[in-house]
Amino acid sequence: MTTPPPQPFPPAPRQVLSVVERAHWVNGIVGFYDVAFALREAERMLAAQVVNRILDFLNVPERGEPVALPALLDHEVHGRYYERLLHQDGSQLPIRRPHPTDTFVPPGAWRNAVLEALLTAYPDLDGIEQLGVSRALDQLLEGFGVPDRACYFLPVDTVRAARDS
Repeated sequence: MTTPPPQPFPPAPRQVLSVVERAHWVNGIVGFYDVAFALREAERMLAAQVVNRILDFLNVPERGEPVALPALLDHEVHGRYYERLLHQDGSQLPIRRPHPTDTFVPPGAWRNAVLEALLTAYPDLDGIEQLGVSRALDQLLEGFGVPDRACYFLPVDTVRAARDS
């Protein structure tokens, strides 16, 4: 008589600790626009308010863990990249109109770069949620004066969004 094979060990209960906090999203998105457009303090505060309203609308972070970390969020989670830039003392770049030789990126690309980051993290966003985020970001960018404001930095996410649109 043969003995039955031993039962496999039951899997240990998995405890997933959240690494993504609301502040990561706020600093990541506000920092993304700040690096590009050299925002003033009042503009950063407005952007933070808008981003917080967007996160409330999407129920983030209560919605659950992101499926994947988009680049702007990954930089913030693992290195506090934008937070450090937002709190860095230094000379403020001037706000300027785009020069004819500047690379033009339509406002929709700046919006879509952030929307794609949210969709990367939460691919279950429905059409109404995507529309609400798009509208809020369009209004924010209009408040910054985009497209009549030159950018100082062109993130790859924005280039990709411009190419895809």
